[in-house]
Amino acid sequence: MNIDDLLNQPLAPVRDDGFSVRVVRRLRASEQRMRLILWGLLAAAFLPVLAVLPYVDIGFHPSAQTLQMLNSQVAPALATILFIIFMWKQRFSRL
Repeated sequence: MNIDDLLNQPLAPVRDDGFSVRVVRRLRASEQRMRLILWGLLAAAFLPVLAVLPYVDIGFHPSAQTLQMLNSQVAPALATILFIIFMWKQRFSRL
């Protein structure tokens, strides 16, 4: 008997006592957690936009000083949130 004949034979069934089911459940739970975290981070990234939308309709025109203050406080937070989203996506896409 040569190596090809040995490799072409079917393997005997192996009892896993529910191991496969537990692994799949754990993976699904991990994927659902990741999805919830990503949606939460996206929602947090758009909260500043939603906070300003009501003022756009009533013709609110902030001064340049106010815009500069908002940009200095919101831009780093938004950049941080987008960076975290990117890193989480990269981490979980390897699973």
